[in-house]
Amino acid sequence: MADGQVRCFTGCMDTTEEAKAVAEVAERLLRRFPHLPKQTVDDLVDQVHAQFEGRPIRDFVPVLVENIARSRLSALPVPRQASVDA
Repeated sequence: MADGQVRCFTGCMDTTEEAKAVAEVAERLLRRFPHLPKQTVDDLVDQVHAQFEGRPIRDFVPVLVENIARSRLSALPVPRQASVDA
């Protein structure tokens, strides 16, 4: 195998497919954590996804991103509802 070549074990996801899958991860996490701001979820998904940059095997990156991001989002405190003064 030549330098820089990626070894495919399953279907070899291209960058467009990976980006779409990661966007779908963010959408699922937004539905699971509706109390969190969209920007918080998107930023965390982007941060986790960036951790896998340059890794040769890409097929499982969206699954790994979802699992790590879900774990980190679960650890965030639930924002308190603004109290309404009567």
